Amino acid sequence: EEFEASGIASVFSNRAVVTYSRLEDVLHGCSWKVNNKLDGTYLPLPVDKIVQRTKKMVNKIVQYSLIEGNCEHFVNDLRYGVPRSQQVWQPLPPPGSDSGSWRLLLPQGSNR
Repeated sequence: EEFEASGIASVFSNRAVVTYSRLEDVLHGCSWKVNNKLDGTYLPLPVDKIVQRTKKMVNKIVQYSLIEGNCEHFVNDLRYGVPRSQQVWQPLPPPGSDSGSWRLLLPQGSNR
């Protein structure tokens, strides 16, 4: 199989290629900010270890899943050693509640 080296390609596949790009090349003039929102929950790994782990992943084909292994899982694993995503929400009514309720959908083995 051929894999396209773009983020959107991974949404339609169960695999993705890890690529290296300069931030300004990816943003195309859009604004950005650093959001290490889990720093209060997990201790980040030392910067040199994060960089080393990240460089080892470039050009690798990785498993991709919107629910169990998306880009947020990937970067949090590199930064904290914990593959966690806070983006995964699904509208599922808990038993006995109204259909408008929301519940967090967690992957198996999640610590939350």
